[in-house]
Amino acid sequence: MFSLIAPILGMLVSVTVHIMAWRTIRPQSPPRLLPVAALIGGLVATALTCTLIALPTKCEAVEALLLFGAMVSAYLISLPALEAESPSSLIVRYVDVQARAGATKDDLATIINDETFIVNRIHGLEADGLIENSGGRLQLTPAGRTFLRGFMAYYHLAGRQGMAG
Repeated sequence: MFSLIAPILGMLVSVTVHIMAWRTIRPQSPPRLLPVAALIGGLVATALTCTLIALPTKCEAVEALLLFGAMVSAYLISLPALEAESPSSLIVRYVDVQARAGATKDDLATIINDETFIVNRIHGLEADGLIENSGGRLQLTPAGRTFLRGFMAYYHLAGRQGMAG
């Protein structure tokens, strides 16, 4: 039972810390360290649970940490949806609003456009230091080149060949 209670409590603390901090500083500065702070908060909560509830066996402690790690990983995957509109979440939310009438592809074209996605992504890449605007033209920064090399290695490892453009 311990291996379920401790990581769930740790995750609740992590999410609470993350959301409270996010709502406090957003949109003034990008929350790059918030996931780390949330993770540390969750680990502290998990450790406190270990000492306050009962000292776990080594096996229970490993189970608790693995479950906490899995929950944190799933949570971190969802963060891009908070930082920028994802096409899927935008479409699903729009279709939900249009529940009775339904939505057509033409309806979706009114909410999904270059401003919604491309410009938003460009601003994010600039803020992350991966691209820069030089005389009206976008160019990779050294950090962008490093990221691209790593991404392309993974891309080719996965069996993908070439990229459009």
